[in-house]
Amino acid sequence: MKLSRRLVPDVTTLQAFECAARHGSFTQAAAELNLTQSAVSRQIKDLENQLGVLLFERVRQRVILSDAGQKFLPEVRRLLNQTEELMVRAMASARADSTLSIASLPTFGSRWLVPRLPDFLKRHPDTVLNIASRSAPFDFDEQNFDLAIHYGQPVWARATCSYLCSEIIVPAASPSLLANHPIETPED
Repeated sequence: MKLSRRLVPDVTTLQAFECAARHGSFTQAAAELNLTQSAVSRQIKDLENQLGVLLFERVRQRVILSDAGQKFLPEVRRLLNQTEELMVRAMASARADSTLSIASLPTFGSRWLVPRLPDFLKRHPDTVLNIASRSAPFDFDEQNFDLAIHYGQPVWARATCSYLCSEIIVPAASPSLLANHPIETPED
C-alpha cells in the first residue's frame, strides 16, 4: 500500500484540530496540548491549506467550526481513536506471549463477557486481552480484531460465523407511559 505523503496529515495536527474544536479556542487547546497558541493556530492553518477548506470561523476570541470542520471532526475523532487503540495493542502485545483482541456488542461485553474474564485469565495468564465495543459489522482486515461477538444473521465478509446463543427481546415501558397509552395488542 503506497500512500501519498501530501495527503496524510500529521497526527499532532489532527490532535490540535480536535482539541480546538472541543474547546472552541486555540488558546485552551494550546494549554491542553502544552503548546503555544500560535503553534496551534499554525497547525490549524497548515491543515486548512492542505485540505483547501476553512475548518474554523474566527469570531472575536473564539473559533467556531465551519460546515467543513463539522463534517471533518467525526472522522478525525475516529482516526485518533483508532491510532490510540493501535498503540495500546502494540504495547500490550510487546509485553505478552499472546494477545487476543475481541470486538463485542456493548451490553453483551459488559454483562456476559467481562464477568467471565477473571477465570479465563487465570487459565491463560500470559494472554493480554484487548476488548472494544463494536455494534456493526466491520472488515477484519481494517480493524485488527481476532474475533467479534455480534447479533443477527451469520453473514460476515471474509469471516467464519458460529452460533453462540439466542436472545429474548422484551418491551419495557414506564408506568406513566402505560397509564396514558395502554398496550393491549402487539401493534400498540
